[in-house]
Amino acid sequence: MHDLAQPSPGSCYARRPFYPKPLPAMLRSLRTPVRHSLFLATFLLISNIFASLAVAIEDVDRILTIVNDDVITQTELNARLRQTKKQLQSQKIKIPADKLLREQLLERLILDRIQTQIAQSRGIRISESDIDKQINLIAERNKVARESLLNEIKKDGIDLLSYRNRVRDMVLIQQLTERMVNRRVRVSESEVDFFLESRSKLLGANDSYDLSHIMVPIPEEASADNISKTRQLAEKILAILVEGADFEATAIAYSKSKEALEGGNLGWRSAGQLPDLFVRALENLEAGQFSGILQSANGFHILKLNERRSSKKHKNVTQTLARHILMRPTAIQDNNATRRKITELYERLLSGDDFAAIAKAHSEDAVSAADGGNLGWINPGQTVAAFEKALDALKPKELSKPTKSRFGWHIIQVLERRQKDIGQELDRTEARKQIHSRKAEERYQQWIRQMRDEAYVRHMITDDSTLDTSAG
Repeated sequence: MHDLAQPSPGSCYARRPFYPKPLPAMLRSLRTPVRHSLFLATFLLISNIFASLAVAIEDVDRILTIVNDDVITQTELNARLRQTKKQLQSQKIKIPADKLLREQLLERLILDRIQTQIAQSRGIRISESDIDKQINLIAERNKVARESLLNEIKKDGIDLLSYRNRVRDMVLIQQLTERMVNRRVRVSESEVDFFLESRSKLLGANDSYDLSHIMVPIPEEASADNISKTRQLAEKILAILVEGADFEATAIAYSKSKEALEGGNLGWRSAGQLPDLFVRALENLEAGQFSGILQSANGFHILKLNERRSSKKHKNVTQTLARHILMRPTAIQDNNATRRKITELYERLLSGDDFAAIAKAHSEDAVSAADGGNLGWINPGQTVAAFEKALDALKPKELSKPTKSRFGWHIIQVLERRQKDIGQELDRTEARKQIHSRKAEERYQQWIRQMRDEAYVRHMITDDSTLDTSAG
């Protein structure tokens, strides 16, 4: 909750200017003309000071929107506007007009606020260590050191506390989405069967697509008139694109998908991750072209095909039968202590101690430990990169030296290798993943639309010309 006083109905400021109390009684002892002159001069001076303070307070604390029991301020929107412009410039994406970008950012702030409120009400809590882990992942994805990332953030004028709060909100929303959407999606074997059968008849079913996307959502329980007006907006957007408007800038300005602020870019998606409606629309598109208006249950869509590639299926793979011993660093036993302990176990194994017995006694992978560390037959790509690299370097019966992955420290032993055609197994596994991804996306769109409709959202300033544009 922001540190703001509760605004009165219709107010757009968090605090009101206040005025000085009467001057001290000592002034009353002066002669009347002098007293009046001094009072007037002092009052004017103090009034000017407080008037300046009031303007400053209003600029800082102006409330744009009330979202349930919280608020979004002008300062918040300006900060997000500055950051977004810098990000778009770094990505060489054309920046839309300030008015359109502010509207898009305000709506994104509203959705984020609703989701963080729901997450907190459901008892989801994010620790400081969770935030640190996420910052490390962000640095890793950007291929920079953590300190370099934080220094860049400071250079952008963002204080680290504000940045950590942004990261906290991001992790909150991720965990809420996982709980409310991803974990609730189920894929049955009959769905997999139907998927494989229908996809075999669909042109381009084995292709992958680099896509950009504009979505104009249809309101929940929309009337025919609502749907007609929504389609008219989609048609106007399409007309802008036909006239030569930049797709990414148009997506930033008008799209309501969660990828809007990235220029609508969906990245690479396999055909199975996309609705059949999209796949059919992409069949005849060349790179750089966009579709007409596509209507789904959630709204109207316009797609741009950036690139297409045909997937190559590798059905014959080398499988590895392996086992391992895992030890995880903890608050009590740090990384160095964990490494020393697992090194001791490694030396015992080299001396002839039984692997299965040590795994049962010491491994912290409870599932495999119960079976002497056995991991079963492993396919390429099934384990994390550091583990797979160590696994691939081993000969049958050979032990790895202690190896670190994001799960902890491992001792790995390869028992056997074999060649196997797993085409059908891969097809079903991939089909299951694609169905889950598509259903999760559809469920998320329905869920977020419902949450938005049910939230109390009140815009305190409806005239856009009153919004501060200094962030530009």
